Amino acid sequence: QGLLAKSIKDYLEQDNYQVDLIVADANDEYLQKAKSIGLKIELCNLGTTVFPDTDLITMRSVLHYNSLDGQKEILSRVYESLNPGGFFVNQFTTGSKLACEMRSEIINHPLLGRAKYDGQYKWITVDDEYMEIMKSIGFTSNNLTGYGATISWGPLEQWDRYHGIFLKEAEEQRNTVEVSRLKENRTQYLEESKKIIEKYLDISTAEELGIHLLPDGNYKIDSVYPIIVSKKLA
Repeated sequence: QGLLAKSIKDYLEQDNYQVDLIVADANDEYLQKAKSIGLKIELCNLGTTVFPDTDLITMRSVLHYNSLDGQKEILSRVYESLNPGGFFVNQFTTGSKLACEMRSEIINHPLLGRAKYDGQYKWITVDDEYMEIMKSIGFTSNNLTGYGATISWGPLEQWDRYHGIFLKEAEEQRNTVEVSRLKENRTQYLEESKKIIEKYLDISTAEELGIHLLPDGNYKIDSVYPIIVSKKLA
């Protein structure tokens, strides 16, 4: 929506930098919000679009919406876009290897219905995956500079995020058949998600997985939020 972009633009201009900024995304609804606060926008596929002559690229909470191959494509386009000496600042949600696998399995589950294909959503680790990808595409300077606040969500929140509006509409229209179908789907998804979580708890610990059992019997999952600065060397 341009909130981060505008903050960066304002900050750099206060330091007397001349800033030509573009907010790029595949979500036109978000881009229109960025346009409404005076920012230039470009509706595009991040995995196929190059922005030549760029000095700084920032990205936040983008990678996990893509498959592993899709993430590699996006990061490769970032490298191609940057001028020598340019910087890439990326913040993404992650955790241990097993925690990433568990999150991916929960979100890609067919009962949730978010993923168009198996593996569409993919969480990756910092050291074993992200840093290795960055090195493979040419980024030899990659520094973990800190962490944002921990991100937490649970299966119920994910279901409500994707299906909640449809349930509300069905209830307002008094469509009892659709209300019943959605509630049954929610119950089944929560049961399946619980099985997935308990499967991982059998081979790991709640601390490593970032899992908390809530009083209502549902689970909450914590994700760490690292900020990594990469530089394209000349």
